[in-house]
Amino acid sequence: MRTQYVLLSFLFFLSVGVNAAQKNVAPLFSYEIGIHLNDFNDDGYFDFKSTESADYDSFGLGYDLSVNYHLGNHFNDKPIFSPIFLSVGWSNFDEYESSISSACNDQNCEKLTSIKHDALMFNVHYAVLQNSIADIDIYVGVSKVFAKGKINGDGWDNNATGAQLGANFMFMQDRAIKPFLGFRLHSFEIEQGSNSARTIDISLLMGIRF
Repeated sequence: MRTQYVLLSFLFFLSVGVNAAQKNVAPLFSYEIGIHLNDFNDDGYFDFKSTESADYDSFGLGYDLSVNYHLGNHFNDKPIFSPIFLSVGWSNFDEYESSISSACNDQNCEKLTSIKHDALMFNVHYAVLQNSIADIDIYVGVSKVFAKGKINGDGWDNNATGAQLGANFMFMQDRAIKPFLGFRLHSFEIEQGSNSARTIDISLLMGIRF
């Protein structure tokens, strides 16, 4: 967790320096900080939302940090390319747990199945609408997922490749700090021996771009 706070501080002070040096010039870099509420779904492997009697937790809260590189600044003479920018970001997700009810009582409940994951995301954005009221960009990308957890009480640790699709709605375009809302689908597959679990996160994001 300390690493993420150091990264956040670094991005903040770097942004102050870049913005100060680029007064009255469209910035080549911008930064985003936000939180996300997400619904974690799987194909039944983790017993989340199972039809069997079980306690489950598939809703979570996490945070996002990202750096955006406005590639379109190099194509001012080609309007079709100018709305393009690239981003790299870190997404931290909550821990999701499921336990069979027969293993629980009022005093003690052993969590039998769980997953905790973070993702390093690489995206290509395209601004489909830009005006004084709102800026809407859609994006698609790939991610490196770092996952760990328990299956039937046995710990596991596995990395995976994921993919994401999303959209951001940016407001107050004339301000240095712009609030935004976003929607994202993020999917990846975990392999454990001969078994595999396909998952998808449905996330609602809220944050600022500066």
